Amino acid sequence: MKLSQEQAETFSTFTSTHAGQTLLNYLGQVAEQENRALIGARDNILRHQGRVQMVTHLLEIILDSTVAAKQYEQPKT
Repeated sequence: MKLSQEQAETFSTFTSTHAGQTLLNYLGQVAEQENRALIGARDNILRHQGRVQMVTHLLEIILDSTVAAKQYEQPKT
């Protein structure tokens, strides 16, 4: 986002005030909290993805074992 010269001067003037500094500090804290929440959500997704992969692998083993058992049980003609 590109600010006009007037917007940039207004922003600079506002942020030099106590209220402006307070607002910037608050926005920084909110951004940090949101970043931590996103990192936590990403970690949860990765953890669940790992569990899904493990369950998928176990199901493949069970399926392979079942198919092998069925083939072994069938009488050979």
